[in-house]
Amino acid sequence: MQNSNSAAHDKACQAIERAKGLVQEQEERFDAYFQSSGDIPQMYDLMEFYPIKDEYMFYKRELLDAMEEVSTTESLEAQLETTLEMLCLDRIDQNRVRFRVPLLMLQLGKDAECYAVIKWCSQPHIFDEYGRSDPFEEIEPLYEGDVELFPLANLAILKAKILLDLSTLDNCVLAVGA
Repeated sequence: MQNSNSAAHDKACQAIERAKGLVQEQEERFDAYFQSSGDIPQMYDLMEFYPIKDEYMFYKRELLDAMEEVSTTESLEAQLETTLEMLCLDRIDQNRVRFRVPLLMLQLGKDAECYAVIKWCSQPHIFDEYGRSDPFEEIEPLYEGDVELFPLANLAILKAKILLDLSTLDNCVLAVGA
C-alpha cells in the first residue's frame, strides 16, 4: 500500500513539475513580448493585451489540475494562490476557476474569506464589495434567479461548519459552567 501511494505521489509531483515548466515557458514568452514592445502595462490591463493569454491560462489550468492530485496543505495553498492569480488575469473567468476558491478556502480553514468569495460567486458584479460579508446574513438575496450549484454547495458546507463550531463553543461553555 505504501509503495502504491508513493508511486502515485511521485507521478503527481512529476505532473506538477511538468506543468510548472510549461507555465514558466509561457511567462518567459510573456516577459519577452513586453520587453520588445516597451510597454509596461498595469496589472489588471495586462492580459487584455497579451497575445498568448489563452495558452498561458490553459497551462495554468493544467498546473491546477496536477496540483489537485496532492492533498497537502502546501498544495492547497499553492492551488488557492494560482486560482486567485488566474482570476486577477481573467476577470470574466473563462476557465470557471472561481468555483474552486471557496472549497480551497474551506479546506484551509479560511471561513470568513470563503463566505466573501461565495457571495462574490453568486453576485460577480459586486466584486468591489469582496471582503465586506457577514456569514450570518440572510442568504436568500444571494440566490435569486439562476443558481450555480458549486457556490450553493460550498455555502451549505460553510453554514454547517459554522453551526458545528457554535455547537462546540456552546458545549465548552456548558462544561466550564460559565
